[in-house]
Amino acid sequence: MKKHKQQSQDFIANEVARIIYEQGYTDYNQALKKVSQRYKIKNQRLLPDQQTIKTALNQYQQLFQTPQNNEQRQIQRKATLALLKWLDLYSPQATGAILEDNIGIHDAIDIFLKPEYPEQFIIWLINQEIEYQEDANLFLFARHNKLERPIIRLYYQGFNFKLTILDAEKNYQYPLDPISEQKVLVFDYVKLKQAWNL
Repeated sequence: MKKHKQQSQDFIANEVARIIYEQGYTDYNQALKKVSQRYKIKNQRLLPDQQTIKTALNQYQQLFQTPQNNEQRQIQRKATLALLKWLDLYSPQATGAILEDNIGIHDAIDIFLKPEYPEQFIIWLINQEIEYQEDANLFLFARHNKLERPIIRLYYQGFNFKLTILDAEKNYQYPLDPISEQKVLVFDYVKLKQAWNL
């Protein structure tokens, strides 16, 4: 029974990894839900945990990694660093899939910003003559406590970026990872440049 359960979890984890890689999912839960519905899996005990999915995703990436993909990743990383440097006034920090190397070329790259107030950043963008779209998302800040934060979407050096504006009144508190409910990983320009050796 345990062997069957492990085989089921491994199979599902591989399917989740495949659609994350091929379809650009950044939310593991959404990808897992899609696979569960496709195979009509109702027993939650047969579903893999986040670490199993991450392991499967890393294996999948290594299997399909090509020189072209590596070159595109380097270009994407350089664009991310350039954006962080450009937005230096607002203490930008990269987060999400870009830090885990499981982001697609067309996926939005997540950045946190810390302006004194959202309108300040909007005015700055307008003065820079940058095209952007305003949006909002719900983020988890404590267990069972989701709050809406403003988001700016823009296109920079050929890549999509999603800029989340943190709340100055809450001391720029970072949201939690929606899956693990732990603090999200964030890298500023210096830390990211060192991590990527660029």
